[in-house]
Amino acid sequence: MCMKKIYLFLFCLIAFKIASAQWATTASMSTTRAGHVAANLTNGNVLVAGGWDYSSNLSAAEIYDALTNTWSNATSMSEARYLATATTLDNGNVLIVGGYNGNSNLASCEIYDPGNNTWTSTGSLTVGRSSHTATKLQNGKVLVVGGYTGTLNTPVCELFDPTTNNWSSAGNLTFGRSYHTATLLNNGNVAIIGGYDPNSTFQLNSVEIYDVNANSWSAGAAMSQARDYHAASKLNDGKVLVSGGRVFTGATPNYNGLASAEIYDPVTDTWLAASDFTDTPICYGQQVTLTNGNVLSIAGVATFNTNDGASTPSVTYIYYASLDAWDTTTMALDSRFEFASILMNDGRVMVSGGADSSVELYGVANQTSITNMQSSNALFDIYPNPAINQFNIKLNQPSEQVQISILDLTGQTCEAKIINKTDKHIQFDTSKLSNGIYYVILHADYVVETKKISILH
Repeated sequence: MCMKKIYLFLFCLIAFKIASAQWATTASMSTTRAGHVAANLTNGNVLVAGGWDYSSNLSAAEIYDALTNTWSNATSMSEARYLATATTLDNGNVLIVGGYNGNSNLASCEIYDPGNNTWTSTGSLTVGRSSHTATKLQNGKVLVVGGYTGTLNTPVCELFDPTTNNWSSAGNLTFGRSYHTATLLNNGNVAIIGGYDPNSTFQLNSVEIYDVNANSWSAGAAMSQARDYHAASKLNDGKVLVSGGRVFTGATPNYNGLASAEIYDPVTDTWLAASDFTDTPICYGQQVTLTNGNVLSIAGVATFNTNDGASTPSVTYIYYASLDAWDTTTMALDSRFEFASILMNDGRVMVSGGADSSVELYGVANQTSITNMQSSNALFDIYPNPAINQFNIKLNQPSEQVQISILDLTGQTCEAKIINKTDKHIQFDTSKLSNGIYYVILHADYVVETKKISILH
């Protein structure tokens, strides 16, 4: 009996370590890429195209096979493109817009047909640009906003109709901007948040809303913090989480990353403070809303000096939306700059390039959701969650002997108790624990159950 329990405990610790290691490397791309694009194909594969390899801009494209975890070459684009955009259209084709070819910012666009492995030039923008955004609207059209023209950040916005392959005007922003974010809202409108405008205040805190029905722009409530190179993604409740970014310091390094985050409510047009990153700030990062509603914020750099290109590596976080809490996770590489990230059709997140040709996958299928929901089939329930100075455990099934352990995210045991079968409610004092996410592991006879709890003093 005792040996079996020891084996079970060791197995649980090993399983805990495996469950925590969400990142895994996979086959590398054929070449180093930064500032490239990635797009989902309808068969579950991923198209990667363009970028630069730190010596020249690229037109080459390749496809990642999600079943075999291998890469194969695709037909190259007609032009090299760096800092372009890629949008998967409703018919499964991929629209590539603009970018920089090494000499100029492009107005040209082309469409990839995955069925025939061919590229076709389509209508051109009126203003060539890079570092813009492209958002597929609910009606299937694609809204292109802002970007850098080579001399300034353009306020000109344009709309692509895939049924005619033609572009039309989508009005002008109040502020020309690049390195902003664009988020499709539940009502079909688009929120343009922050960005860079050297003609005004460098980093912007302003928000502009595109009304898809009126084809017009209006001002939204401003963020509390001006930022560019930040990340934004829509939460399951329709609000928009904005995190990180950079702010000009005027010193060395002349750009510092931000650890702050805030949430935009498009219904009330107001901003709410969100929890800050728990550790290092992130600028030049990206974030993806996972299938479980949590958000993966992917490491860029913590500081950046434009004088010599020196940067400080950052970390990667998970945001638990129901708890407004961040948790750190580790990537195989320290940092990436101008990488591409995408939520694949199978629920994994792919992060490619930005430092070399390497690729990493985040396996969200194995991720544990944090929830306050009670389950009659669970061995135990935790309440309250999140906890402040204490939490309680309610045992739902009788057992001869129960061991309850609290582990931090490194696997270190913070506290453990042996409970006899007459105890149904157990209280844990958390006043000496630091804020963060912890694992609560229950060993009952030959059964093990693990849950997470957030401590927020």
